[in-house]
Amino acid sequence: MANWRSRLLRGGIAATLAAPVLLVGCGGIHLYNPGRETTAKDVKTKYAELKLPGVLATEQQNLDALLEEELAVVREAHSLRLDLALLRIVDDDEPIGDTITGQTTRGGQTGPSSFSRRLTELGFADTAAIREFLNASDLVRSRAGEASLRDDLIYAIAGQRAPSCDAADLGEGLKKIRESVTNIVKQDMVKKHAEVYVKACTEYRQAQAGLTSALGGGEVSRGYDEWRRAETALADQRARTQGLERSLKDATKEYEDAIKAQQAAATSENRERVEKAAAALRDALTQAGKASKLVGVPALSESRVQAIDTVLTALAGGQIDDKKVSEPDVQRAALVAGGVPSLVGEIDVLVKESRAPAVSPLVIEKQHQLLLRDDALRRVSFGVQRVAILETKYNALVAEARFLRAQRDSVCNALQPADRKTRIKCDTLTATLEQDKWTCKYQLEKEVSGATSPDCGRLGLTWGKGLREGTSEEKRALWEAIAALGGRLAIARPMQDEADFRLAHLSHMEVAASDEFAIRAWDGLITTPVNQLAVYHQTGIKPAELADLIIKAVGLGAIAIGVSR
Repeated sequence: MANWRSRLLRGGIAATLAAPVLLVGCGGIHLYNPGRETTAKDVKTKYAELKLPGVLATEQQNLDALLEEELAVVREAHSLRLDLALLRIVDDDEPIGDTITGQTTRGGQTGPSSFSRRLTELGFADTAAIREFLNASDLVRSRAGEASLRDDLIYAIAGQRAPSCDAADLGEGLKKIRESVTNIVKQDMVKKHAEVYVKACTEYRQAQAGLTSALGGGEVSRGYDEWRRAETALADQRARTQGLERSLKDATKEYEDAIKAQQAAATSENRERVEKAAAALRDALTQAGKASKLVGVPALSESRVQAIDTVLTALAGGQIDDKKVSEPDVQRAALVAGGVPSLVGEIDVLVKESRAPAVSPLVIEKQHQLLLRDDALRRVSFGVQRVAILETKYNALVAEARFLRAQRDSVCNALQPADRKTRIKCDTLTATLEQDKWTCKYQLEKEVSGATSPDCGRLGLTWGKGLREGTSEEKRALWEAIAALGGRLAIARPMQDEADFRLAHLSHMEVAASDEFAIRAWDGLITTPVNQLAVYHQTGIKPAELADLIIKAVGLGAIAIGVSR
């Protein structure tokens, strides 16, 4: 009996003495090393001192400040230009007829007037061409408004945007949206709005054809083309992204439903359904992955983040077994996360071996996918901003065309006779100056026998004299012309230049966003292991604790020896 007790106690002593050695050799337990702890703390501190987020914020602030300074200079320059133009009008002896002829004479030299030069730069031969363009532009805007309204109504019901009016598969796209709505009443509503949308798009394209032929070949035409190209590209990107996201959502749902059906009844049909659903989901993930490099698919990264969260939640229980791995949401998460190259090994450990994978790769990849999602959303935002700026610039060009038309019409109105029945059609008014004598040609708005001819000599009236000494009709007409000039120089032209600077700023922002993505990606990759190393080297069995453990083991041995005797 004594020998048996002695052997038992000696075995316990041996196990106690061996425990420190075994613990040190275990992957989760290590000896504390103060030197390594200091090094790990220094690395963490110095990396934090880099303040990478601060660098990014400073770059953003500098770009914003630069834009504000540029816009302030633009506004000041145009304000000075307007002041100079008004001073010249008041002090100069330029006749108002120069606006009609498009020519001005200075120092014995005749050349195009500022009005004529700007008209040509915009791409128009005369104000009749401007009037034709503005009428076509107003018609397009009206038809586009109707199409936009129907698109909003379809989106409110179906949660999907209608294809653009220029889309080749407009009818097929609307059909898919209608079929995606399961509620019969809502499906019928979508159908009715889609029919009106198609009609509005047809009228819009017809109006657009008329506008295209009236654009001319100058700044207005170029501004319109740039805006439309950007708008079409954004619409195509949205349509492609929407289709990919819908395919991904449908494939995910079908895969989970197939797994549930297989678990409920393990038949050959259900097994085949699971295999097909898995293949479809992999294909949807692959297609979204390829497209994300070009158009950005936020839903792809979002699905991967959700998958990683599902896996991490499964690990949180501390128990990984076949039952947990076979759960539909875990199966779906494993398939989605397994498509990420950096997680293939970890997912294999989870699915094939039913063991807990390492957490660090999952956490790092989740951070990376969040960055990808934010980057995709930001790229879409940049596209939206570019379209908005280009539209603003085009609208400013249209506004300047309106001001030019109003400026010339106002000068024309200075010639209008008192009899309203014999008004001049201003687009037909032409004038010449020969040997200091003004002559003009025109058509009346309505042919009337015995109509009073306008006094073409009034075109020789100078701006300053007309504003000071002209008749009330002349003063009113000239002040209206000056107001139109002010609209050109104080509103339309600054808006155009500001749009150019905003476009340049947006390009800088896109570059800065790429830099930010790269920096944050590296930061996410480095921060996690650096923090883990710091925590790791703060822990461990210290020498004093190890010595205390050995002393206790020796004391226990002494007691055992005494008992055995």
